[in-house]
Amino acid sequence: MKLKILFICSLSLASFSTQAQQAVRKIGDLAPGLNIKEWVKGTPIDSFKKGKVYVLDFWATWCGPCLAAMPHLSALANQYNGQATFAAIDVKESYANFARNDKQIKDFVDQIGNKMSLNVGLMEDTSTVRNWLDAFQIRSIPTSYIIDGQGRVAWIGNPSGVDTVLQKITNNTWDIDKELVEVKYNRYLETLDSTLASKAERFSRWSKNLGDMGSPDSTLKIVNQMTGIEKNLRYMPKTTYYTFSALLKTDTCKAYEFGEQALTSSLPAFKMDVREALIDAIRDDMRKFSTPTQIMAFGAECLRARVIAYNNVHNLSFNDMAEEYKEIAEWYRRGAEKAKALEAEKTAVQLWQEDLQMDETRIGQK
Repeated sequence: MKLKILFICSLSLASFSTQAQQAVRKIGDLAPGLNIKEWVKGTPIDSFKKGKVYVLDFWATWCGPCLAAMPHLSALANQYNGQATFAAIDVKESYANFARNDKQIKDFVDQIGNKMSLNVGLMEDTSTVRNWLDAFQIRSIPTSYIIDGQGRVAWIGNPSGVDTVLQKITNNTWDIDKELVEVKYNRYLETLDSTLASKAERFSRWSKNLGDMGSPDSTLKIVNQMTGIEKNLRYMPKTTYYTFSALLKTDTCKAYEFGEQALTSSLPAFKMDVREALIDAIRDDMRKFSTPTQIMAFGAECLRARVIAYNNVHNLSFNDMAEEYKEIAEWYRRGAEKAKALEAEKTAVQLWQEDLQMDETRIGQK
């Protein structure tokens, strides 16, 4: 399994949405109740007790980013032992092609061991998704919730942001009202980002038809018009993709400058998706054009940063990781970074050797 599949940042749960009408919940509202079928690890959480802080992470065994977050959450659970209770709530296993039943999920959790040092619960029915994900307009996992001592949902976001927020909540310096304003602003940006993408798509036909480059100048005109109204839109994921793709066909130097700026200037909540957008744009460019060395070297750095960020993904085999480093090496080679290409190739070979040793061990045990 390629990391490109696992890192499609925040796998979409749009198909999980209920058709029933319900009130939209927000930061600051009281937390819904938990409807758990079975706690397969740790201590059951029956309710949110006053004066206690809880961190809930919604995940699935098929979700690579979810698994990548588990060691981080486990470390925080140990760090805040006695101050906050952590739990991982498994949702929508049936979304994957290889649906796991309850016993298989439990076995999976047992195999992960201390990389998942959390209380682990299985959802009872679709009410878990309806009351937590749908009600708060969350369409992706992994998603973490922090419940404060008053039983309110104090924060919702990617697990990578839990530590900073949890520190403020436990020392009573967290401002829910300020967070609510930020959440609304981010959703506003996401809406603008999708609107820009729908407008730019018609000028980017080349991504589907290799004989048609589309109209990069028209794409950039739309970008400039919309980002002139809202400057933070410029480095949103979809806007980044279309801007970078167009610049790759019009001005390589500006494309490189934009890519570097996008990585440093994007808002924290969207940095991972922006990096993925840059990688995807380079992949599309490579299908048709001879992508410049400077861009390939830049792309290799993005690929490498992505692998490093997810080096604790549990369900990737040594062979899967080796394939990723093989691609990194190829991008470095095409970027005229021979030393870095060689380093990545050595890492790939080492991973393949470890994979081979595991195969030999398994054969010896039979």
